[in-house]
Amino acid sequence: MWVGLCLSGTEYATALPAPARKTPSPLNMELSMAKTKALYMVIDIPHHQAVLKARGIVLRTFPLREIDWIGDPIPQSSSFHLTTKDPMVSPLSISPPPASDKTVEAKSEEDQSATLPPPKAQTVSDMPLRYELVFQDGIVVIVQPHHLPSFWGNAFQQLANWTGRVTANVSTWKESFGQPSEPYLVLSMEPIDAQAFYWAVLPPMPWLVFP
Repeated sequence: MWVGLCLSGTEYATALPAPARKTPSPLNMELSMAKTKALYMVIDIPHHQAVLKARGIVLRTFPLREIDWIGDPIPQSSSFHLTTKDPMVSPLSISPPPASDKTVEAKSEEDQSATLPPPKAQTVSDMPLRYELVFQDGIVVIVQPHHLPSFWGNAFQQLANWTGRVTANVSTWKESFGQPSEPYLVLSMEPIDAQAFYWAVLPPMPWLVFP
């Protein structure tokens, strides 16, 4: 009987499931980002806001009017690293052309150069309203304005949304062929916030998404 009890205890011990691997908590994930000198973005989906931070300090909050997933949403809080922006617009100022070594210029050329306007630095208002943010960790973020003032602007926005959704849904078909699909996160915000958001995010900025 004692041998039987030992055997049954051994079977019970081997039947116990292996302890689940612990995933880092959202607080610990943000702490690791806050310890660096780099800016980072927190997408707080439950509170409908994107927060630009540095060392844990809030620099700016971007209200999100609508949030939508195309494909399977991420099941838990995850960190991502921004790779590219499409279209890519440099927010850096435009440098004037280097001075010429020639000391003698034709009078006509001087008059012509005097009429040229000085180079204009890029500002937030020059940034796009709709764009895609591609991450190296298998996720794409689509940023678009929540509304536009004119009828044709709204019609163009709906067309852009439809084409973007078709492109994103095509990516989910890869699962049928044994290939992993990348989810699309669509963030809709006010036009001025969308432009400022584009200005604020620069590769390779780390992101933290709270689903």
